[in-house]
Amino acid sequence: MSKLSPAVGAGHAAFYFPDGDGRYSLLASYGYRERKHLNNCFAIGEGLVGQAVMEKTPITLTAPKDYIRINSGLGEGPPACISVMPVIMGERVLGVLEMASFQAFSEREQALMDALLPVLATTPEILDRNMKTKELLTATQKQAERMEKQAAQLEEQTVEMEAQQAELLETETWFRSIIESALDGILVIEESGRILMSNPQAEAIFGYASSEMVGMDVESLMSKEARFLHREQRQKFLEAGKNREMASHRSIQILRKDGKESTVRIALNVLPSRGNRGRCVSASIRAIAA
Repeated sequence: MSKLSPAVGAGHAAFYFPDGDGRYSLLASYGYRERKHLNNCFAIGEGLVGQAVMEKTPITLTAPKDYIRINSGLGEGPPACISVMPVIMGERVLGVLEMASFQAFSEREQALMDALLPVLATTPEILDRNMKTKELLTATQKQAERMEKQAAQLEEQTVEMEAQQAELLETETWFRSIIESALDGILVIEESGRILMSNPQAEAIFGYASSEMVGMDVESLMSKEARFLHREQRQKFLEAGKNREMASHRSIQILRKDGKESTVRIALNVLPSRGNRGRCVSASIRAIAA
């Protein structure tokens, strides 16, 4: 604006740029003094600026009345000529240039403005691209910051989960060591009757190798006479939720791996629910000498 206006003898110039809401707002000016009654933002078809946008053709006024006055330190006066020119790139109106002069623009000055309009069109085009690039970079940076924050939170949660898993593993190892060192045989049984854990003493009583009993149905370890009755008794025991001491429970016949039957005495304890396994039962088993 500061280079173009003196070159064409304009004492006043304004450039309006689209604001994204379908309106064109004052972006830059030369010799412009803001006045209360003048609008700095125009919709399409509103005023000469909006009209030039709608028609996509220049508008020239000579000797306009009640128009803006060109002023300086020495004085002021009305312009003799007003030229409103849309800056077009393809089918898009990228801006509107308004020029005011004390005299009508000569053919040379008009030709200069006409030649500079295509060059001027590249400025808002580049500005528009730069703004979009800046917005994209800002959005990308914010997304990267969010992802970095989420990654940090995930890493913190992972460390916390690893610590919890290590603590659970340590606790499970500690309890397993207690079970394995017990004098009696111990079986941990799911509510469905599947064996989850067995200690060496229980494996010796039933004649199985280490961990061989895990996954077996507890009823398969009982004699045929006790097998069907035990399933019903096990369900009633879980519903009652009361522990049974070994001295208060009658002895039962079990079936060893080698097919031989043996008599044992059993104490039952209901364990708290864990994960999706529901309630479990801890069975302490003591062999009765024949």
